[in-house]
Amino acid sequence: MIRRIAALGAAVALTLGVPVAAVADEYPAPEADLECSTQQTPVVTDFTCTVFGEEGDDAQIQTEFDGADATIAGAQVSEVKTIVDGKATWTVHAPDVTGPITIVGYTAEVAIDTTATVMVIDAGVDSGAEDGTGSEASNNLPATGASNSAPLIVGSVVLVAAGTFVVIIAVRRRRREQEA
Repeated sequence: MIRRIAALGAAVALTLGVPVAAVADEYPAPEADLECSTQQTPVVTDFTCTVFGEEGDDAQIQTEFDGADATIAGAQVSEVKTIVDGKATWTVHAPDVTGPITIVGYTAEVAIDTTATVMVIDAGVDSGAEDGTGSEASNNLPATGASNSAPLIVGSVVLVAAGTFVVIIAVRRRRREQEA
Protein backbone atom coordinates (compact mmCIF):
# COMPACT_ATOMS: atom_id res chain seq x y z
CA MET A 1 0.00 0.00 0.00
CA ILE A 2 2.85 2.37 0.88
CA ARG A 3 4.49 1.64 -2.47
CA ARG A 4 1.28 2.54 -4.31
CA ILE A 5 0.96 5.81 -2.43
CA ALA A 6 4.62 6.63 -3.12
CA ALA A 7 4.21 5.77 -6.80
CA LEU A 8 1.06 7.89 -7.02
CA GLY A 9 2.83 10.79 -5.29
CA ALA A 10 5.77 10.51 -7.69
CA ALA A 11 3.42 10.44 -10.70
CA VAL A 12 1.54 13.52 -9.46
CA ALA A 13 4.82 15.35 -8.76
CA LEU A 14 6.11 14.48 -12.21
CA THR A 15 2.85 15.49 -13.87
CA LEU A 16 2.74 18.85 -12.12
CA GLY A 17 6.47 19.45 -11.81
CA VAL A 18 7.43 19.25 -15.49
CA PRO A 19 4.99 21.92 -16.73
CA VAL A 20 5.83 24.19 -13.81
CA ALA A 21 9.54 23.87 -14.58
CA ALA A 22 8.93 24.54 -18.27
CA VAL A 23 7.23 27.88 -17.61
CA ALA A 24 9.33 28.94 -14.64
CA ASP A 25 11.99 30.77 -16.64
CA GLU A 26 11.18 33.84 -18.65
CA TYR A 27 12.81 33.59 -22.02
CA PRO A 28 14.65 36.70 -23.15
CA ALA A 29 13.39 38.56 -26.19
CA PRO A 30 15.37 37.80 -29.35
CA GLU A 31 18.22 40.21 -29.90
CA ALA A 32 16.95 41.13 -33.37
CA ASP A 33 14.05 40.27 -35.65
CA LEU A 34 13.03 40.85 -39.28
CA GLU A 35 9.49 41.45 -40.53
CA CYS A 36 8.11 42.44 -43.93
CA SER A 37 4.83 44.25 -44.56
CA THR A 38 3.44 41.46 -46.75
CA GLN A 39 3.90 37.81 -47.66
CA GLN A 40 2.74 38.34 -51.27
CA THR A 41 3.17 41.25 -53.61
CA PRO A 42 2.35 41.81 -57.28
CA VAL A 43 5.24 42.23 -59.73
CA VAL A 44 6.91 45.68 -59.88
CA THR A 45 5.50 46.95 -56.57
CA ASP A 46 7.06 48.17 -53.36
CA PHE A 47 6.80 46.73 -49.85
CA THR A 48 8.67 47.42 -46.62
CA CYS A 49 10.90 45.28 -44.44
CA THR A 50 11.82 46.23 -40.89
CA VAL A 51 14.66 45.07 -38.67
CA PHE A 52 13.86 45.26 -34.95
CA GLY A 53 16.78 45.37 -32.56
CA GLU A 54 18.67 47.24 -29.90
CA GLU A 55 18.75 51.01 -30.04
CA GLY A 56 21.82 52.37 -31.83
CA ASP A 57 22.86 49.11 -33.55
CA ASP A 58 23.65 49.23 -37.27
CA ALA A 59 21.34 47.14 -39.45
CA GLN A 60 20.88 46.26 -43.10
CA ILE A 61 19.00 43.78 -45.28
CA GLN A 62 19.90 41.69 -48.31
CA THR A 63 17.53 40.28 -50.94
CA GLU A 64 17.98 37.00 -52.80
CA PHE A 65 15.87 36.18 -55.86
CA ASP A 66 16.28 33.71 -58.74
CA GLY A 67 15.78 35.46 -62.07
CA ALA A 68 15.59 39.24 -61.94
CA ASP A 69 16.80 41.11 -58.87
CA ALA A 70 14.61 42.51 -56.14
CA THR A 71 16.12 45.85 -55.24
CA ILE A 72 16.48 48.04 -52.22
CA ALA A 73 17.18 51.53 -53.53
CA GLY A 74 18.78 50.02 -56.67
CA ALA A 75 20.91 47.35 -54.94
CA GLN A 76 20.55 43.83 -53.57
CA VAL A 77 22.15 44.87 -50.27
CA SER A 78 20.66 47.86 -48.49
CA GLU A 79 22.49 50.82 -47.08
CA VAL A 80 23.37 50.57 -43.40
CA LYS A 81 20.83 52.23 -41.12
CA THR A 82 21.01 52.85 -37.39
CA ILE A 83 18.18 51.34 -35.37
CA VAL A 84 16.07 54.16 -33.92
CA ASP A 85 13.10 53.55 -31.62
CA GLY A 86 13.88 49.82 -31.84
CA LYS A 87 13.57 49.53 -35.63
CA ALA A 88 15.02 50.35 -39.04
CA THR A 89 12.84 50.14 -42.19
CA TRP A 90 13.61 49.77 -45.92
CA THR A 91 11.44 49.84 -49.03
CA VAL A 92 12.00 46.86 -51.34
CA HIS A 93 11.00 46.97 -55.03
CA ALA A 94 9.72 43.65 -56.40
CA PRO A 95 11.03 42.60 -59.84
CA ASP A 96 8.91 42.05 -62.96
CA VAL A 97 9.27 38.24 -62.61
CA THR A 98 7.23 36.00 -60.30
CA GLY A 99 8.84 33.89 -57.58
CA PRO A 100 9.99 34.04 -53.95
CA ILE A 101 12.24 36.80 -52.61
CA THR A 102 14.26 35.81 -49.55
CA ILE A 103 15.21 38.72 -47.31
CA VAL A 104 17.98 38.34 -44.74
CA GLY A 105 18.53 40.95 -42.03
CA TYR A 106 21.84 41.83 -40.40
CA THR A 107 22.70 43.67 -37.20
CA ALA A 108 26.31 44.47 -36.44
CA GLU A 109 27.20 42.49 -39.61
CA VAL A 110 25.73 39.29 -38.12
CA ALA A 111 22.74 37.59 -39.78
CA ILE A 112 19.47 37.65 -37.84
CA ASP A 113 18.06 34.22 -36.99
CA THR A 114 14.78 34.91 -38.81
CA THR A 115 14.49 35.47 -42.55
CA ALA A 116 11.47 36.68 -44.49
CA THR A 117 10.11 35.30 -47.75
CA VAL A 118 7.85 37.41 -49.94
CA MET A 119 6.17 35.77 -52.93
CA VAL A 120 6.04 37.92 -56.06
CA ILE A 121 2.84 37.06 -57.95
CA ASP A 122 1.44 37.99 -61.34
CA ALA A 123 -0.72 41.12 -61.06
CA GLY A 124 -3.57 39.33 -62.88
CA VAL A 125 -3.75 36.49 -60.33
CA ASP A 126 -6.38 36.83 -57.61
CA SER A 127 -4.46 36.54 -54.36
CA GLY A 128 -7.49 36.07 -52.13
CA ALA A 129 -8.66 39.64 -51.61
CA GLU A 130 -12.28 40.44 -52.33
CA ASP A 131 -11.35 43.46 -54.41
CA GLY A 132 -8.50 41.66 -56.23
CA THR A 133 -5.82 44.01 -54.89
CA GLY A 134 -4.00 41.40 -52.84
CA SER A 135 -4.44 43.41 -49.65
CA GLU A 136 -5.94 40.39 -47.90
CA ALA A 137 -3.41 37.84 -49.17
CA SER A 138 -3.45 35.99 -45.85
CA ASN A 139 -6.89 34.54 -46.74
CA ASN A 140 -5.29 31.82 -48.85
CA LEU A 141 -2.82 30.69 -46.18
CA PRO A 142 -3.36 27.25 -44.62
CA ALA A 143 -5.18 27.05 -41.31
CA THR A 144 -2.85 26.57 -38.35
CA GLY A 145 -2.92 26.59 -34.59
CA ALA A 146 -6.09 26.09 -32.60
CA SER A 147 -8.41 26.04 -35.61
CA ASN A 148 -7.93 22.27 -35.99
CA SER A 149 -7.72 21.33 -32.30
CA ALA A 150 -11.29 20.07 -31.70
CA PRO A 151 -10.58 16.53 -33.03
CA LEU A 152 -7.44 16.37 -30.90
CA ILE A 153 -9.35 17.35 -27.77
CA VAL A 154 -12.10 14.80 -28.44
CA GLY A 155 -9.50 12.10 -29.13
CA SER A 156 -7.61 12.85 -25.92
CA VAL A 157 -10.81 12.75 -23.84
CA VAL A 158 -11.72 9.38 -25.38
CA LEU A 159 -8.24 8.01 -24.64
CA VAL A 160 -8.33 9.21 -21.02
CA ALA A 161 -11.80 7.71 -20.53
CA ALA A 162 -10.69 4.39 -22.05
CA GLY A 163 -7.59 4.32 -19.84
CA THR A 164 -9.66 5.03 -16.76
CA PHE A 165 -12.09 2.25 -17.69
CA VAL A 166 -9.21 -0.24 -18.14
CA VAL A 167 -7.75 0.68 -14.74
CA ILE A 168 -11.13 0.29 -13.00
CA ILE A 169 -11.65 -3.14 -14.58
CA ALA A 170 -8.14 -4.24 -13.57
CA VAL A 171 -8.67 -3.12 -9.95
CA ARG A 172 -12.01 -4.97 -9.72
CA ARG A 173 -10.51 -8.10 -11.23
CA ARG A 174 -7.60 -7.99 -8.75
CA ARG A 175 -9.99 -7.56 -5.81
CA ARG A 176 -12.04 -10.56 -6.92
CA GLU A 177 -8.91 -12.68 -7.19
CA GLN A 178 -7.78 -11.62 -3.71
CA GLU A 179 -11.21 -12.40 -2.20
CA ALA A 180 -11.35 -15.86 -3.76
